[in-house]
Amino acid sequence: MKAERKYQIIKELLDHHGNKKRAALALGITVRQVNRLLKMYQAQGKAAFIHGNKDRLPVNHLTTEINKQIVTLYQTKYQGANFKHYTELLASREQIQASYTSVYQRCQ
Repeated sequence: MKAERKYQIIKELLDHHGNKKRAALALGITVRQVNRLLKMYQAQGKAAFIHGNKDRLPVNHLTTEINKQIVTLYQTKYQGANFKHYTELLASREQIQASYTSVYQRCQ
């Protein structure tokens, strides 16, 4: 569900002293969750509806430079290795920690 829609319904509910049950049905959540959203909105405003992980990179994110390095090394230095072995070689010799799936997707 879009955060904007949640925001509009909760704002409308608070501004016009609307019905919590009707808001809960519109959002597809319980009245208890509506109460939680109301408290969050009163404390934080519109920012309460923005996901906490917005604009954060995943922990296992590889930079563009590392991705290019993985491909270059595979095409030059470790050309004959299979992907599993290449992943192990990257970890032991090049100190690059990458999963098998990441290596496979970049080098195939």
